[in-house]
Amino acid sequence: MSEVTPESYIPLAIFALLGILFAVISLYMPRFFAPRNPHPRKLLPYECGEEPLDSPPVQFHFQYYRYAIPFVVSDVMALFVLLYLSVWRLVSFDTRFVFLAFVLIWLVSVRYALKMEERIWI
Repeated sequence: MSEVTPESYIPLAIFALLGILFAVISLYMPRFFAPRNPHPRKLLPYECGEEPLDSPPVQFHFQYYRYAIPFVVSDVMALFVLLYLSVWRLVSFDTRFVFLAFVLIWLVSVRYALKMEERIWI
């Protein structure tokens, strides 16, 4: 097994810097290249080409986030669990213990999120 030295982290640092640079460039490129010709019709809300008659009748309720966010987190967790279980026999007892603790913490947090009814955490 090779020894870990500070020089071995150079590719990781370069990759992280490239990722940050890509994100910053992606955020600021539209400011330089996007056309700027505001027109009163372009500033209207988009409703399938129709001009809006009045304000929308029903506003979106943020209570749905209470179920949507744990659902998305559960989907991602299911992917991680399935991938981890595919190598379950190959890992050590310590790794299994850490994984089970992680899943337990996740289950407790999902239960807490679904139990909250008065507050909405967004």
